[in-house]
Amino acid sequence: MIRFSLLGSGSGGNALLVSTACGKILIDSGLSFRQLRLRAAQVGTTLDDIKAVFVTHEHSDHVNGLGGLARKLGIPVFMTPGTHDNLPSSVGNLPRVELFEAGEDMTVGDMVVSSFSVSHDAADPVSYVVQCDGVRLGLAADMGHASQLVVSRLMGAHALVLESNYCP
Repeated sequence: MIRFSLLGSGSGGNALLVSTACGKILIDSGLSFRQLRLRAAQVGTTLDDIKAVFVTHEHSDHVNGLGGLARKLGIPVFMTPGTHDNLPSSVGNLPRVELFEAGEDMTVGDMVVSSFSVSHDAADPVSYVVQCDGVRLGLAADMGHASQLVVSRLMGAHALVLESNYCP
């Protein structure tokens, strides 16, 4: 079973906590560690057992708290090379970086996290589908528009978290 909690969305900071029986992952970390912990508590959970962070892109509202979280918890941070190369200097040192290309799948505990490219004004933005025990959670963050690739990757998801930005 997959449970998820949107801990933050918008220009103030983005973070999606995904939980299964074997642990948790965080998609984006745009909030401070303190705010993440507070918001997790408000939805009845903790930051314990977070196994990894997956980053959609390098904009500050998606990575402001990334460095502090990764250093405090000592967990790997998954991102594309383009995102890594364009992180703001304020993120600081990340102790464990796992680079992947858009379209690749990663396994963390009992979760398979599939990445796919999205249209956004960032270096190499991606979004994700998280799968566990036959259940699929789709996330598409900061989409300029839903391309055929986005539609095909999100098709069949049991739950969707969609975030779009202004795009003329």
